[in-house]
Amino acid sequence: MPGKVLKSFKTRSGKNAILRYPKWEDLDDLTKYVNEISRENILVSFSGEQRSKKEEAEWLANLFKDMEDNRRVQVLCCVDKETAGRGTIGTKTTMSKKNQHVAIVGIMIRKKYRGDGIGMVVMKELIEQAKTFLRGIRLIELSVFESNKPAIKLYKELGFKEVGRIPKGLKHRGKYYDEVLMVLGI
Repeated sequence: MPGKVLKSFKTRSGKNAILRYPKWEDLDDLTKYVNEISRENILVSFSGEQRSKKEEAEWLANLFKDMEDNRRVQVLCCVDKETAGRGTIGTKTTMSKKNQHVAIVGIMIRKKYRGDGIGMVVMKELIEQAKTFLRGIRLIELSVFESNKPAIKLYKELGFKEVGRIPKGLKHRGKYYDEVLMVLGI
């Protein structure tokens, strides 16, 4: 399963792109990718931190185990052998069995590829992956900064509905923002 190509497509700007599962050989690029996005310090949850290659390797090892156990799926979008974006969807991990039908999804797109349609393709694939591999999933949830208008627009286009807000639930660069909670029934 690692490295399996799921789909080929053209971005809005005409670049050739593929969606595939990650593989161990991606470790260096994924470490660079996650740290590059974090250094931007934009409105995503992993922001302003740096991850070592060792930490990313541990994260990747846990991801592979979760994928084998059908608890989580990650999809990479690659353009010219570079990670342009990635998304992860996985079962909600809590002590209760009462919400095991809920999955949590998140995506990050590299700056130079934002606005090129990759987010939409990655999200659609994650939804399909959830239906196929995450047994019993009936609801997908996500949270987003209230000021991340492009992401909110994308999620709404995919059918996600805003179900609530946590006032000042997120902090970025010393400023508080509402955390917008969205869900999609599948």
